Amino acid sequence: MSSLKYRVSILVLGFVGLLSATIVSGTPLLPDIIMDIQDIQQTTLSNGQKVIRFSTNTVNLGAGPLELHATNAQPDGSSQNVYQWIYDSDGVNHTEHFAGTFAVVGGRLRFLDSADYFLKEVTAGNGVGGIVAANQKVSYCIVDSFKYTTPPPGTPLSAVYGGSGPGTYPPCGQVMGISVGWVDSYPYTFSTQTIPLAGVSDGIYWLENTGDPVGRLQESDESNNTTRVQVTINTTGLSPEIDLLGNGQSIPNNDATPSTSDGTDFGGVDVATDTLTRTFTIQNTGTGSLSLTGVPKVQITGSSDFTVTLQPVSPVNIDNPTTTFQIRFAPSGVGNRTATVTISNNDANEASYQFAIQGNGVPDTDGDKEDDISEAISGTDPNDPNSVVRTAKQINISARVNVLTGDNVGIGGFIITGQGQKKVLLRGIGPSLSNSGVPNVMQDPVLELHDHTGAIIAFNNDWQDSQKTEIQNTGLAPSNSKEAAMVQTLSPGAYTAIVKGNGNTNNTGVALVEVYDVDPGSSSILTNISTRGLVGLGDNVMIGGQIVGRGLGANNAGSVKVLLRAIGPSLSAFGISGTLQDPMLELHDGNGALVTSNDDWKEHQSEIEGTGLAPNDDRESAILAILTKGNYTAIVRGKNNTTGVALIEAYKVQ
Repeated sequence: MSSLKYRVSILVLGFVGLLSATIVSGTPLLPDIIMDIQDIQQTTLSNGQKVIRFSTNTVNLGAGPLELHATNAQPDGSSQNVYQWIYDSDGVNHTEHFAGTFAVVGGRLRFLDSADYFLKEVTAGNGVGGIVAANQKVSYCIVDSFKYTTPPPGTPLSAVYGGSGPGTYPPCGQVMGISVGWVDSYPYTFSTQTIPLAGVSDGIYWLENTGDPVGRLQESDESNNTTRVQVTINTTGLSPEIDLLGNGQSIPNNDATPSTSDGTDFGGVDVATDTLTRTFTIQNTGTGSLSLTGVPKVQITGSSDFTVTLQPVSPVNIDNPTTTFQIRFAPSGVGNRTATVTISNNDANEASYQFAIQGNGVPDTDGDKEDDISEAISGTDPNDPNSVVRTAKQINISARVNVLTGDNVGIGGFIITGQGQKKVLLRGIGPSLSNSGVPNVMQDPVLELHDHTGAIIAFNNDWQDSQKTEIQNTGLAPSNSKEAAMVQTLSPGAYTAIVKGNGNTNNTGVALVEVYDVDPGSSSILTNISTRGLVGLGDNVMIGGQIVGRGLGANNAGSVKVLLRAIGPSLSAFGISGTLQDPMLELHDGNGALVTSNDDWKEHQSEIEGTGLAPNDDRESAILAILTKGNYTAIVRGKNNTTGVALIEAYKVQ
């Protein structure tokens, strides 16, 4: 390579586009590497470790050489940039592609991730499953070891990289590569040409060799860098033992009697409004890896009302001996449904693990979202949609707002109705919202609880300061120590929770104020929550969430009738400035799908007026909805991207 050619290449790189088109007149001659595996054997090393060892070959069948250049000589322990030179068909120019920064070890460049070696599961139909064992290939000297058996056109007669004489490069120097039609070979005697077999059960596997796994090199075909062959491992003496668990109880192989105790009997599920998902555990109690070889890993035959919503991970290794899968029952009609679950695996005694499941579709004859079981308990007519008791409860109500200062702190009001006291958990969440991708979160929220007179009856800065154990016992402790929470037992009445920044006026940002019913068995209920805050744009819209809990129907199905309101202009009558002049309201289900929306509440005037809770201003929004068990989100935003202070409210009206 002349110094002139090198300078021309640098100019081409420095002036991308115009000069490239002017100077480089030839077509790039790209390499194309394929991989090979030979000399496979199993052995035990001097340290007692069992391994599979093998030779590998990297073959260049492209139009040009694979050639790597280091920038200059460097001492051991240092690193240097390495570039792939790609020659042009005109024989004059080349381009340089950055291949990475390589360490210098023993005076040689270390190509750390030149190849990956895998032992993988063989699945049904000779498919390729999960990784059972692996090793990473490290290359130090990429050279022309020998000529390929069927060399393509352009193959040089003698070795160029690692060769001797004019026009060649010495091995392990600043320039290394593989010529067209030549092979870089690594024999099985090298210590890196192994995969450890620790924890691997005897059996049949794929042995796989993937070249350039992280894509450092440019090639004419990037899709042919993997080769694999089947091998039989027969030296470890290890074997798996599969067991299935539901609700912590073992489910025997070929179990034909579904049971509620182990979750294989899903029980009754409301046909119209409900589904039920159960989680099962696969456990490996053997001495070696358990491979789930089915495609898919868990298969269901029988009723299509049962589906696998989460497949297990395979292999199940002895150092992490469990994996889980989930089955959902969504009855499409009334009556009993049955199916069989099959899990193919490499346990010699239970290679096809099977068990029966069943569930019952319960009708909602009159379609009022309280099924026939619920109506029987409530004493209402299951054939009359007007004869109904809403049996579900709102067990959580929350709102996400952009908390500022003064009148623009986060204000959440809620009402408890009934005869007895209600135990609730209140939370002020800020820092942990960033884990969900929410920007500009409040870093240190504090939480105040006021009674109906406005007096402060409870305060918390950091939830671990007081009531730590009681909060943890609810299972709803905040994940960040700077967040606020409190458990309170409250008499029926109206309350206000305020979330604001701790200490100084600069502590602002997006925060969440939440109220949880942690005593759903109480006769008192949460019937209303309202949150006031600043409605901004983008992520700073106001977001209210609620969870509808257990009812009296099948699988605790039930419903609640809720009026949602987005109030803006009428807040001015209470001395609040900067109000949102035209709020819009959306209701989404737990999957984020839009259930319904409203701009101006008079679009549904008669039914909303019938609740006695119609907004005072025609521009305000309202939604009257019957919600079944699950999670819901209400979003308030300004029409035409307007902003201002607004109030979001949720009333239980039935």
